Amino acid sequence: MIFQHIRKVRSFLFVNETTGQTILKNMTWLTLGKLGSRLIRVVIVIYAARILGAANWGMFSYAANLIGVFAVITDFGISPMLTRETAKDRNNTKPEIISTALYLKILLLSPAIIFVCFFASRLPVLTSMAPILGLFALMLAFDTFRQLGFSIIKAHERMEIQAGLYLLTNAVIVIFGFVFLLQWPSVSSLTYAYTLGSAIGALATWVYLRSYIKHLFLFFDWSLAKEMLLSAWPFAVTTALGSIMISTDIFIIGLLRPVQDVGIYSVADKIIQLLYVPSLIIATSIFPVLSRLAQTNDQKLRALVRRTLKYIVVAG
Repeated sequence: MIFQHIRKVRSFLFVNETTGQTILKNMTWLTLGKLGSRLIRVVIVIYAARILGAANWGMFSYAANLIGVFAVITDFGISPMLTRETAKDRNNTKPEIISTALYLKILLLSPAIIFVCFFASRLPVLTSMAPILGLFALMLAFDTFRQLGFSIIKAHERMEIQAGLYLLTNAVIVIFGFVFLLQWPSVSSLTYAYTLGSAIGALATWVYLRSYIKHLFLFFDWSLAKEMLLSAWPFAVTTALGSIMISTDIFIIGLLRPVQDVGIYSVADKIIQLLYVPSLIIATSIFPVLSRLAQTNDQKLRALVRRTLKYIVVAG
């Protein structure tokens, strides 16, 4: 009897069977992954804020928020587009879709990296961080490629893999954050820890997706790129506005108040941002299913959208 229950639990958590079960499975794993990762990172946030002090923590938080906004803007809706197109036919993923998405990511990422490396130091809050802004640029690149990999994982509705990669990335950040800060208590040490965590997370993601890497740079299609950009701009606008809305307060405080105020405010802001997670989990879990139903069953699509919006409103 016990083994039968274990098999049922294993089947629920690791096998996509019905639509409803798959959505619940994905929501379960995303909840574990996102909340678990944020709770893990809270440990290093509290420790780093106390070790570095409000001013140094404020500078790091300002730079990290800037990178977060760039990550959303330079994505330009390509990640959800890749998820949507891959989810339509998971058994026959076209390599030109992934290859074109990769080239577009690199094209959009390049000016952001140039800005971070050469111009971000002109912002008053980041003047003293000029020597390590290159690390933030690397962090942006690693996170960009990790999110691109996550788009494929989402399309195949393997959120258990995504949750594991979330936890791995944040566990590396926390472990190396403690090690580096104990030895060298500075903003540079914390930045190295975050960069290393992002690098390992990106590498692990693409090791899992190694079957998609074959000839990854050989299938760029310019006509497909134009089609993807035209279709992606609604995603780009909504996600960019959402990111800017969440981060604008940090940027305004950084321009108008001392950097210590940024540090104090950002710690409280991290707690508030946890409240965004439930709605995000619901939307992420349902998106691949919506992509498939849009091609096959319009009636079920409408019904599922209505139910999903109810849950998101309640969560909000």
